[in-house]
Amino acid sequence: MEVIFYVNTVASKKPYGASAPFNPGLALITAGGHTGAVMRLIECPTENEWIDALAADLVRALDGVAEPRLCLAGGTTPEPFYEAAARVLAGRGDGAPAYLVVGDERLGAIGPSERNATMIRRAFAPALESGRARLVAWGTTGDTGSMRLAMEARLADLRRPDRPLFDLCYLGLGADGHAAGLFTGADAAEAGSVVLTTAPARPRARVSLSAAVIRNTAATRFVVRRRGKEAALERLLAGDPSCPAVAVCTGETVVYALDEGDKEPCH
Repeated sequence: MEVIFYVNTVASKKPYGASAPFNPGLALITAGGHTGAVMRLIECPTENEWIDALAADLVRALDGVAEPRLCLAGGTTPEPFYEAAARVLAGRGDGAPAYLVVGDERLGAIGPSERNATMIRRAFAPALESGRARLVAWGTTGDTGSMRLAMEARLADLRRPDRPLFDLCYLGLGADGHAAGLFTGADAAEAGSVVLTTAPARPRARVSLSAAVIRNTAATRFVVRRRGKEAALERLLAGDPSCPAVAVCTGETVVYALDEGDKEPCH
C-alpha cells in the first residue's frame, strides 16, 4: 500500500493512514527548507516485503551511478535491509566502489558492539570484503575537535561539483521524532557539517552530520518499524516543525514503514 501525503497543506490534515489522490497543486514540502515535492509513505506488512521494497528502490536509484555515496543510519532497525543492500552493491560488478558514510555515532565509554559503525560493517561485510564498498566511519579516539576535522576532511574528499554529496541518505526515526544524531530543533539548526549532541538516553554523547549535510542528497529514505513510532510518523508526515526529522527531509523523501498489522501487500 502506498500512501501519498502532502506536507504542510490542507491534505496533510487527514489522519495518519489516510490516502489522497495525486494532485500536483498540493505536492508541496516546506519541511527542511525545501519546497516543491511530495513526501511518500510506503507501508509493508512483512519484513521480507519491506526489505525487498527497499532493495528494489536502491537498485533503481543507483542505476547508471558511478561511485555511489550512501549516508547510513545506525541503530538496529535498518540492519536486515543493509544485508540486502550489501548484496546489491557486491553484485554491481566492475567499476568504482560505493562509499558508505556513517551518519552519526555514539561516543563515550561504550563497547564496539554499541557503535553504529560496528553494525554497518557487519551488515555490509560482503560488499566491504569484496572491495565493492568502502566505509567512512567516525573516529572514536582522541578529542571531539579532531573527530570533527577528520570527518569534515572525508566529506570534502567525497564532494562532487556536479552532483549532491550523497546519492541516497537512509535515516531512522526515533519515537521522539529524532533522526540521525539530531534530537532537538537546536541540533537540527546547527551550522557547519558536524554537530555534537546529547541523546535523552544512554549513551548520551553523540556526534552527527548536520541537517544541512544530510539534506545534500539526491534522495532521502526513512527506514522505520511503525510499532511504537506511530506518533513520530504522524509528526513527520504532517511536517511538524517541532519534529527534528522534518529538518532533514528533501524534495525526494520516501518513508518505508514496516507495519506487520497491515494485510495488504507492499507495492
